[in-house]
Amino acid sequence: ERNKQIAILVLQGMTYDNVGIKYDISRERVREITRRILSRIEPKAVDSYDIKAFRRDSARLIGEIKRSLL
Repeated sequence: ERNKQIAILVLQGMTYDNVGIKYDISRERVREITRRILSRIEPKAVDSYDIKAFRRDSARLIGEIKRSLL
């Protein structure tokens, strides 16, 4: 559940640094968690991992994350 929240905050525009501070983890760990969550929803798109592109589609992706049983 925590990892879902981390990915959602990143998709909503919060920086890796700020999310890391909130959860007391490194910005790199935030990026890894976000990438793993998104890879389960959009396996092909994660190869390029363009967070800006994911943020443009954030409404749909956040809905998928909330509905998923990750």
